[in-house]
Amino acid sequence: MIRWARQNTPLVGRTDTDQFVDYWTAASGGRASKMDWPAAWRTWMRKAQRDAERDVQAPPRRHRPAAGGGPVSATDANIAAFLGGGTTTGPLALTEGKP
Repeated sequence: MIRWARQNTPLVGRTDTDQFVDYWTAASGGRASKMDWPAAWRTWMRKAQRDAERDVQAPPRRHRPAAGGGPVSATDANIAAFLGGGTTTGPLALTEGKP
Protein backbone atom coordinates (compact mmCIF):
# COMPACT_ATOMS: atom_id res chain seq x y z
CA MET A 1 0.00 0.00 0.00
CA ILE A 2 2.87 2.36 0.72
CA ARG A 3 4.35 1.72 -2.72
CA TRP A 4 0.94 2.36 -4.32
CA ALA A 5 0.58 5.64 -2.41
CA ARG A 6 4.04 6.86 -3.40
CA GLN A 7 3.38 6.10 -7.05
CA ASN A 8 -0.21 7.29 -7.31
CA THR A 9 -0.57 10.01 -4.70
CA PRO A 10 2.84 11.70 -4.37
CA LEU A 11 1.48 14.98 -2.93
CA VAL A 12 -0.20 13.31 0.04
CA GLY A 13 1.03 10.92 2.65
CA ARG A 14 0.85 9.74 6.21
CA THR A 15 -1.31 12.63 7.42
CA ASP A 16 -4.04 11.71 4.94
CA THR A 17 -3.86 8.06 5.98
CA ASP A 18 -4.16 9.12 9.62
CA GLN A 19 -7.20 11.25 8.72
CA PHE A 20 -8.74 8.25 6.94
CA VAL A 21 -8.21 6.03 9.98
CA ASP A 22 -9.56 8.64 12.41
CA TYR A 23 -12.59 9.41 10.24
CA TRP A 24 -13.64 5.80 9.82
CA THR A 25 -12.79 4.85 13.41
CA ALA A 26 -15.16 7.56 14.62
CA ALA A 27 -17.89 6.76 12.04
CA SER A 28 -20.84 4.59 12.94
CA GLY A 29 -23.75 2.95 11.18
CA GLY A 30 -23.98 1.45 7.73
CA ARG A 31 -21.59 3.95 6.14
CA ALA A 32 -18.82 2.77 8.46
CA SER A 33 -18.98 -0.79 7.15
CA LYS A 34 -16.84 -1.47 4.07
CA MET A 35 -16.50 -4.54 1.89
CA ASP A 36 -12.96 -3.56 0.84
CA TRP A 37 -11.05 -1.28 3.22
CA PRO A 38 -7.96 -0.97 0.97
CA ALA A 39 -10.21 0.21 -1.89
CA ALA A 40 -11.85 2.76 0.43
CA TRP A 41 -8.39 4.00 1.45
CA ARG A 42 -7.25 4.29 -2.20
CA THR A 43 -10.39 6.30 -2.99
CA TRP A 44 -9.68 8.60 -0.01
CA MET A 45 -6.06 9.05 -1.10
CA ARG A 46 -7.02 9.79 -4.73
CA LYS A 47 -9.38 12.53 -3.54
CA ALA A 48 -6.65 13.94 -1.29
CA GLN A 49 -4.28 13.91 -4.29
CA ARG A 50 -6.81 15.79 -6.46
CA ASP A 51 -7.29 18.35 -3.68
CA ALA A 52 -3.52 18.78 -3.32
CA GLU A 53 -3.08 19.21 -7.08
CA ARG A 54 -5.85 21.80 -7.13
CA ASP A 55 -4.25 23.70 -4.23
CA VAL A 56 -0.86 23.71 -5.98
CA GLN A 57 -2.34 24.97 -9.27
CA ALA A 58 -4.81 27.49 -7.86
CA PRO A 59 -3.72 31.12 -7.83
CA PRO A 60 -3.73 32.76 -4.41
CA ARG A 61 -7.15 33.96 -3.37
CA ARG A 62 -7.58 37.68 -3.34
CA HIS A 63 -10.14 39.82 -1.61
CA ARG A 64 -13.01 40.67 -3.93
CA PRO A 65 -14.98 43.83 -3.25
CA ALA A 66 -18.76 43.72 -3.08
CA ALA A 67 -20.80 44.29 -6.23
CA GLY A 68 -20.35 47.88 -7.31
CA GLY A 69 -16.71 47.91 -6.21
CA GLY A 70 -17.32 49.57 -2.84
CA PRO A 71 -15.90 48.59 0.53
CA VAL A 72 -17.46 45.53 2.11
CA SER A 73 -16.95 46.36 5.79
CA ALA A 74 -16.21 49.23 8.14
CA THR A 75 -12.58 48.11 8.23
CA ASP A 76 -12.40 48.16 4.44
CA ALA A 77 -13.98 51.62 4.41
CA ASN A 78 -11.41 52.88 6.94
CA ILE A 79 -8.52 51.43 4.96
CA ALA A 80 -9.87 52.85 1.70
CA ALA A 81 -10.28 56.27 3.33
CA PHE A 82 -6.81 56.09 4.89
CA LEU A 83 -5.16 55.15 1.61
CA GLY A 84 -7.19 57.71 -0.30
CA GLY A 85 -6.49 60.53 2.15
CA GLY A 86 -10.04 60.61 3.54
CA THR A 87 -11.27 60.64 7.13
CA THR A 88 -10.86 57.45 9.14
CA THR A 89 -12.10 56.29 12.51
CA GLY A 90 -10.73 53.91 15.10
CA PRO A 91 -7.03 52.95 15.27
CA LEU A 92 -6.32 54.27 11.77
CA ALA A 93 -7.33 57.76 12.92
CA LEU A 94 -4.31 57.72 15.26
CA THR A 95 -1.91 57.40 12.32
CA GLU A 96 -3.34 60.09 10.06
CA GLY A 97 -0.82 62.70 9.05
CA LYS A 98 2.13 60.52 10.14
CA PRO A 99 4.55 59.03 7.61
